[in-house]
Amino acid sequence: MRKLASSLVAMLPLLAAAQEPAQPPAPPAQPQYAPPPDQQQAAPQYPPQYAPPPQYTPPPPQYAPPPQYAPPPQYAPPPQSPPQAQPYRRAPYQRDSWYIGFGIGGGDGQIKGSGASSSFKDALALDASPTTVSANFKIGATLTPRLLLGLDLSGVSSAATSSGYTRTITISNMDAVATFFPAEHGFFLRGGLGISSIEFKEDGPFGSGSNSYSGANLLGGVGYAFWLGRSFNLAVNLDYSVQSFNGSDAPDGSSFWALGLGFDWY
Repeated sequence: MRKLASSLVAMLPLLAAAQEPAQPPAPPAQPQYAPPPDQQQAAPQYPPQYAPPPQYTPPPPQYAPPPQYAPPPQYAPPPQSPPQAQPYRRAPYQRDSWYIGFGIGGGDGQIKGSGASSSFKDALALDASPTTVSANFKIGATLTPRLLLGLDLSGVSSAATSSGYTRTITISNMDAVATFFPAEHGFFLRGGLGISSIEFKEDGPFGSGSNSYSGANLLGGVGYAFWLGRSFNLAVNLDYSVQSFNGSDAPDGSSFWALGLGFDWY
């Protein structure tokens, strides 16, 4: 009986619980945020202290990169003006590329005919002594400092007057002449050839008359030239020339020498 009573007493709470309505389950508890263990939560202040707003710093301006310009054009250097031609100035005692000159002097000669030779005085056949004059004109080119080549006009004229008569013998040469200066200055040699003419002329109380003949000649000479300044020479010149003539009544030939002073411009 005691065991039965004890069992009933034990079952009373179960019967009471079975009579109560069922209760809904309690909601789960919300987890509480715990501060980090290393930090302590600061107590709130009143009034609350707010941090000042951050100072706005504008970002640095972004500029576009400078434009890239093409390199400046490479200009050619300005053209150099051609050097000014300096006026030509010859060195002292230097001949130019051409020359011209003339001379005058005296001389004598001979006439050959019929196998004999006679002087100008004998050929004039007058008692008076003749006066003989020589002349020369030349023009040409300077081939080298030592050699000149040009055209020479030269001759002699011998005249005498007696008993109212005047008789004249004139020999003229036109020659191509080369002049050679062995030392470029001073002493020189001349040589040439060309055509000749001889004329006999008489003026007298009863009128005048003349005869002339043509031929060829050879010319040779020597001399010495002195410089006068930069462009002029004074030359002492001795020439000798031999002629031959054509014609049935012409003399066989003639010859003359002439000594004179020449003035040459280079």
